[in-house]
Amino acid sequence: MELLQLPSIPVLVFSFLFLLLLIKKRGFTGCRNESFPPRRPPGPWNLPFVGCMHHLVGQLPFRAFRELARKHGPLMLLRLGQVDVVVASSSEAAEEILKNQSVTFASRPEFLATKFIFYGPTGIGWSPYGPYWRQLRKLCFMELLSARRIRSFSSIRTEETLDLMRDIARSGGTTVNLTEKLFGLFNAVVCRAAFGKLREHRERFVPLIKNAMVLAGGFCVADMFPSLKLIDILSGAEFRLRRVRRQLDEVLGYIIKEHEGKASASSGDKADEVDDLVDVLLRLKDDPKLEVPLTMEDVKGVIVDMFLAGTETSSTVVEWAMSELMRNPEIMERAQKEVRELAAQRRNRVEESDISELNYMKLIIKETLRLHPPVPLLPRLCRETCEVMGYRIDAGTRVFVNLWANGRDARYWDDAETFKPESWSTRRPDTHASLSWTPIQDTTRSGWHPKTESIWLSSPIKGCTSIRTASVPNVKLYGDSPVAVLGVVRSDHNTLGSSSVQTCEVMGYRIDAGTRVFVNLWANGRDARYWDDAETFKPERFEGSAMDFKGVDFEYLPFGAGPRICPGMGFGMATVELALTHLLLHFDWELPHGMRPEELDMSETMGLATPRKTELMLIATVPVPLPVAT
Repeated sequence: MELLQLPSIPVLVFSFLFLLLLIKKRGFTGCRNESFPPRRPPGPWNLPFVGCMHHLVGQLPFRAFRELARKHGPLMLLRLGQVDVVVASSSEAAEEILKNQSVTFASRPEFLATKFIFYGPTGIGWSPYGPYWRQLRKLCFMELLSARRIRSFSSIRTEETLDLMRDIARSGGTTVNLTEKLFGLFNAVVCRAAFGKLREHRERFVPLIKNAMVLAGGFCVADMFPSLKLIDILSGAEFRLRRVRRQLDEVLGYIIKEHEGKASASSGDKADEVDDLVDVLLRLKDDPKLEVPLTMEDVKGVIVDMFLAGTETSSTVVEWAMSELMRNPEIMERAQKEVRELAAQRRNRVEESDISELNYMKLIIKETLRLHPPVPLLPRLCRETCEVMGYRIDAGTRVFVNLWANGRDARYWDDAETFKPESWSTRRPDTHASLSWTPIQDTTRSGWHPKTESIWLSSPIKGCTSIRTASVPNVKLYGDSPVAVLGVVRSDHNTLGSSSVQTCEVMGYRIDAGTRVFVNLWANGRDARYWDDAETFKPERFEGSAMDFKGVDFEYLPFGAGPRICPGMGFGMATVELALTHLLLHFDWELPHGMRPEELDMSETMGLATPRKTELMLIATVPVPLPVAT
C-alpha cells in the first residue's frame, strides 16, 4: 500500500519547479532541437471556421495586414479559412524570404483562377519552381524579352503612344478618361508585340483579357477553403472561370493556327520582319533541344500570362503617376519644364533614346512605384518547413510579402506617406536599408535585366559580395543553364528561389513546407523606418541615390526581387517612361469641375494590380504641338 501513496508536497513542488526550469532553458537555448521546434509566428486571434478573415472585412488586404503587423510584428501568421498565411511586412523579413531562403520560397500558391486562366498554371509567373519554370525563365530572358527583342518593339511603342496623344488632343478641352486611355495604350502595345498588326485579334482578345483580369484579381472564397469543393459550385466562381477558359481557348487557337499558316506560307521574304511573341513561342515549341518540351497548352499559358502581367500593372503605374502629379502641382511644373526644355533642343520631339536624360521624370516613376507598387502583396508558397526570424513556417503555408507596407515604412523613408521625388537625393546608396524597396518582385524568381550590370552567382565562397561587370558573361546557374540573373553574389544555393519548398527558419520562426508566404511590398514602401515622410509623394528622395527597382533594395520592391522578379520589367517600363514623357510634353492638365488638387480621390481598389478606385478624369490642353502623323 505504501507504493500507492502520493509523493509529499515538497517533492511535488520541487519537481514542478525543476520541470519549469528545464522547459525554460530548452525554450531559450534549444529551440532548434527537433524535440523543441521553434514556435510559429504570432498573429491575431481566430474565430471558428473563418479564422482571421473577420480582421480583413471592410479593408484592402495590404492595408489590413500593415495595421495587424504594427501589433503583431513584421512576421505574423493568419489563419484564413482553412489556409495558413504568413505575412512579411518589413525589409528584414522580405530579405529572409526572397534572398536568404529563396529556394524554400521559390514557388507561388495555386489559386482557382490560376488553374483555369493561366492554364494549369503554365506561364512564367505562376508555374511551380522546378525544371519547367527554370527553362521558361531562361527562354524569357534570352528569347521572348531579351534586350534585342525589347528594342525591336520600339517603333510599336512610339506609334501607339503618339496615336494616344493625338486621340487626347482631339478631345478639344473636354474631360478625358485617362484610366481608359492608358489601359488601351498598353493593351495595344502588348497585342502588337504578341500578335503583330492584326487588329481583329485585338478586338476579340481584349474584352476576354479584361474579364480574365476581373476574375483573376478578385477575392475567391474557394481559395480559402480548398477542401470544400461545394463552395466552388455554390459561389459560381468555377463556372465563370471555365467559361472564360473556353473563350480564351477558342481565340488563342485561332490566332495560333493563323501564325502557323503564316510561317509555313512564308519562305525567304520574311528576312526584314520582326517575329512577334507568338512566332517565337511556336518556334521554341518545335525545338528538340529543350529539356522540357513545350505543349500547345504551355504556349497559351505564356501568352495569357504576358498579357495579364503586361497590361494592367503597367497602365496603373502611369495612372498613379499622373494622379500624384495632379495632387502636387509644383512637382508637375518641374517635370514638365524638364521634358519641354529637352524637347526644345530637338524640334519639340523626345525620342525613346532621349529618355535617359530625363532624370527628374525617372525620380517621379521611382516615387510612384514606392507609394503604389503594381502588385502590393507578393505571394509565395513555403515548400518545406523552415525557420524565419526565429519562427517556424510550416510546409504549405502561403506567404505574402507586403511591398506596399515596406514602401511606407517610416524606418526607411522620411515623410513616408508624402510624394517627394527629391528625397531620393538623400537616400543611402548601399547597406541593408535598401532592402525595403522591392517594387519589381523577388530574388529567386528574378532574372538578369538587359540594362543592368549585376549578376547572381552560386559559389563555394562564404559571405555575400556584390559584383559589377562591364559585360555580363554566361554564368552557370540552375544546372547547365547559362542565365545571368540580377542580384548579388551569394555563397550557397539558397539564393536561387523564393517559395517555401522545405521547412525553414525565418527571423527565428519556423515556416513549414507548403506554407503560403506574402511579402507586403505596399507596406515596405511606406515603412517610416526607411523612408522620410513615407506617405508623401517626393520624387526628389531618389535623386543622387543608387537605389533602383531591380530587386536588390528590399525596402523598395515594386516588381519583386530574385529569380522570380518580373521578367517583363524592361518591356513594361519602356512603355511607362515613353507614355509619361509625352503626357508631360504635349499637354497641360486640369482637374474637372473646378476640383482642387487635395480633393482628388486617391483610394485604391484590389484587382490583378492595384488601380485607382475611381477612374482618373482630366482635362487636357495642347501647348506643345504633336508630330504630324505619317
